[in-house]
Amino acid sequence: MQAGVPAAGCAEHFAWPLELVEVPGEKRFGYLMQLIDRAKFISLADIESGAVEHPGFGVMAEACRQLAECFRELGIAGYSYRDISPGNFMFCPKTGDVMICDNDNIMADKHAIGSIIGTPGYMAPEVVMGTARPSTITDQQSLAYLLFSMMCFGHPLHGQREFNIRVFDGIAAQEIYGKKPVFVFDPKNLSNSLPNEPGYRHIAKHWSMLPVQLRTLFSQAFTVGLHEPSQRVTAIQWKHAFTQMLSQRHICECGAENFWDPMQKKQVCWHRNCSIQFPNKLYICGKSVTAMLIKPGQMVTTMHLGEKSSATIVAEMENHPTDSGVCLLRNKTGDMWQATAGKQTADVPPGKAIALHPGIQLRTAKHELSVHP
Repeated sequence: MQAGVPAAGCAEHFAWPLELVEVPGEKRFGYLMQLIDRAKFISLADIESGAVEHPGFGVMAEACRQLAECFRELGIAGYSYRDISPGNFMFCPKTGDVMICDNDNIMADKHAIGSIIGTPGYMAPEVVMGTARPSTITDQQSLAYLLFSMMCFGHPLHGQREFNIRVFDGIAAQEIYGKKPVFVFDPKNLSNSLPNEPGYRHIAKHWSMLPVQLRTLFSQAFTVGLHEPSQRVTAIQWKHAFTQMLSQRHICECGAENFWDPMQKKQVCWHRNCSIQFPNKLYICGKSVTAMLIKPGQMVTTMHLGEKSSATIVAEMENHPTDSGVCLLRNKTGDMWQATAGKQTADVPPGKAIALHPGIQLRTAKHELSVHP
């Protein structure tokens, strides 16, 4: 409290302590925090119990993106959260806005003092085994557990080995989470694959719906990342992946949410096996190639352009005033862009927009953008 808010860039997403509360003559103390609006925010447990309907994968992805950004900011400020788990945050089912509501466990990174080491099932293996104290590195693994739970509604280490345990006591927990953790989708070790039981089938279904890029990151986090802390997925990698996922969200004609995956040539809707007709795509070429669906309201940010440390809006897609089948892209930067269509070229000044027809190429100061079916 004396030092101020650590993650200043995400301050509104943390229910920080407001005042200390002390008991005269005793060593105990507590703190006051803002009251969480339960009419606005829900927990993951609310969805799992059926008390609240699933808000949709777009909302879940946005909540994951914000969680990654919040814990990234906290780490940059030199602090470790030490107890990243589903019980310590809530989110809005309409917008995905998150509120991290249990913050008395935050300490300076690698600080040896403190009794809080995490929540069972969400601690890094080295913390479970007692060979390391909580840190920003162990926070990375805890965040991966949480994000998997958000997207798949299951635990990445709860497979056949966990199913076979009759009494899940401390010894069993140490075996599953610490000594021999095995990812349920590990392609090289099938010993902990999901059991063919009703309580596990939804995990496989949700996993199959995730874009290849996201599944790749989860696989890294729960294979090599379990044993090699230096190979763990960072918060900025998660933020970038969920930003990409949101830019590739599409509503099928049956009403189900799907995500266009550039790695797959043909996709069918997960809900009714509909043949999905995705809109045109905007490809962005810089240090790497990024692709996003063209649709009104879509924002192009610096993160889409490869600048992983920020997400400033550089362009916005809008409805065409007379042609409902075409989107406009409005230049939100202070730079002049150049558009090319065949042998014709035109300038796109700051604040102006251009129709995104297939074949259009745009050149910015550092990037080339092109429209494809």
